[in-house]
Order: sequence, then C-alpha cells, then structure tokens
Amino acid sequence: ISTASYYWLKWIAAIMMICGYVATVMFTPLKMPDTLFLYLKVIGEIAFPLFVFLLVECYHYNESKLKHFIRIMLIAYISEIPYDYVMYGKLLYAEKQNPCITLVLCYLMLFIINGNFKKDYQKIYKPKFIASTASAFTKLILVTLIGILTYIIDCEYSWYALVLTALLEFSRRRKHTKYLFQFLSFIVFALMTFREFGINFGCLFALIPMFIEQYRYSHENNKNIKPLAEALTSKPSIYI
Repeated sequence: ISTASYYWLKWIAAIMMICGYVATVMFTPLKMPDTLFLYLKVIGEIAFPLFVFLLVECYHYNESKLKHFIRIMLIAYISEIPYDYVMYGKLLYAEKQNPCITLVLCYLMLFIINGNFKKDYQKIYKPKFIASTASAFTKLILVTLIGILTYIIDCEYSWYALVLTALLEFSRRRKHTKYLFQFLSFIVFALMTFREFGINFGCLFALIPMFIEQYRYSHENNKNIKPLAEALTSKPSIYI
C-alpha cells in the first residue's frame, strides 16, 4: 500500500479503537443502552486486526526496521499507564498488558519469520537441506517462545494476534490469491477470539478499507484524493 493509504487506514483504526474503548469504559457511568454498547463494540473490533495488517505492511516498507521497533516499544510502555488506569483503575496493573505490547511482540515475530538464519547455518552445515531444516526449526522455536510469552504476561489478544500476523504475512506473498487468504486470515482470527454475541466478527469489516486501498494502490493513483492524502500524512496528523 502507499504511504497515504497507510495513514488513512491508521486513522480509521484509531477512530474504531476509540469507539470500542468508549463502549467499554462508559457503559456503566453513562447507562449506555445495550444496543448502542453492542454496536460500538463491534466497531471497536475493526481496530486491532487493521493495526496488525498495517504492522505487517510497514515492516516490509520501512527502511529502518530496528528504529520502528523501538518506536513501537516506547509507545507500548508509555500507553500502559493510561491503559491500566482507565481499564482497571490502577496506574500499574501487571496482570494484563495493553494491545500495543502485543503489537511489539508481533513485530518481533516478523523479524524472526523474515530472518535469514539459513545463511548462518550454511557456514556450519554444508548440505543445504540441513541448513534449511535447522533454520526452519530455529524460527519455530523462537516464535513458540514468543507465543508462550504473550500467554504468560497475558497480552491483549494473546497468541491469537501472532497467528493473525503470521497469516497476513503469508497472505501478502500470494500474488493472485492475496485477498482470499486475507479474508480467511480474518475468519480464523474471529473464530479464535470468539466472544458473546459474536461481536469479534466485526473485525471482518476491516477488510473493506483494506481491500479498497490495496486495489487502489495496484492501479493508477486517484488524483481526487490527493489533497486528503496530503492532509493525512502531514506532520501534525502523524503526531496526533
């Protein structure tokens, strides 16, 4: 996707996330109607899978992956205090971690999945088959350890987020069936995180802007959205 599409989708995800948290935090104080609460929660479910999609795309288009990783990690730990206070009424609540920390671990997994361990193992093992097997086994062990870590520290979405990240990473490598695999990835994620009333299936609505922006990027740039794209990618918008 283009830079303009990236920030456009990020804005959508941010707004959807706010809707979800407003429903969670304000349901009791505002005596929110059950129907409105349900609608806002469904809208909120769009946010996280969209952020994961952007994380995967950004990993491949970002020249300084390490700096981006550090930036995400700083945001994760800075946001932990307000997240704990709003959600649990405490400045620090170690029993639950915010979704940004989950994204940090997802990004770390992308490092591992795309790492060139095979080249290092070829220095030790001359047969390519052995080097390839050792590389795949190493990646599997490291990804499994990250999955265990998400479960131990109780990250939001836990290891399900890692599965979604891996599936979207696999999907972007499919030239002709990318949209199909992205759709199936979201279905799998919704089934894994199934909750009451199936509100988590709201994540499927994230596919609409995703598909539109990917399709638009694969064709000629639309001049009609250029002013909007410039506004969304301006420094004040990025900081917000």
